[in-house]
Amino acid sequence: MRAKSYGDQDRSGTTPSPHRRPAAPSASTRFCATSVTPSAARSARPCSRPTPPPDTPCRATPATREAARSRELAAQGSLLRLWRPPLAPGEWRTWGLFRAADAEQLEQVLASMPLRVWRRDTVTPLSPHPSDPGR
Repeated sequence: MRAKSYGDQDRSGTTPSPHRRPAAPSASTRFCATSVTPSAARSARPCSRPTPPPDTPCRATPATREAARSRELAAQGSLLRLWRPPLAPGEWRTWGLFRAADAEQLEQVLASMPLRVWRRDTVTPLSPHPSDPGR
C-alpha cells in the first residue's frame, strides 16, 4: 500500500487540498518564555534565601527544585517544551513553550517556579501561522 499524496483521489472521488483548514480557536494561548538565570543562582547554597517552601527538603538545590516544578507543570499541561539555546558565559538560559488561558495565568505559572526570584523572564504570546506544517 502506498502513501496518499497530493493529487490522489480519496474514496469519495475528490482530490484533497494541500492546505489544511485553520484549527478551531482553543481556550488557551501558547506563550514563548525566554528565561535567563545567572549561573550563581543554580549553585546557590542549599536553603539560602529566599527560603524554600516548608515541604521542600533542605538538601534540594534551587536547580533541583526548578526541575521538579517543571515536571509538575508539564504533567498539568502548562509546560509543553523546553529548549537550551547557546549560552553566554555565566548565564543559564531556557526557552519554554507554555500553555495558559491568558497572560495572568501564565504569570502565576512562572511565579510558581523556584528560580523565579533570580530569573529574568521575557514572554511572547504566540498565535498560529496559517502555513504551519504541524497544524
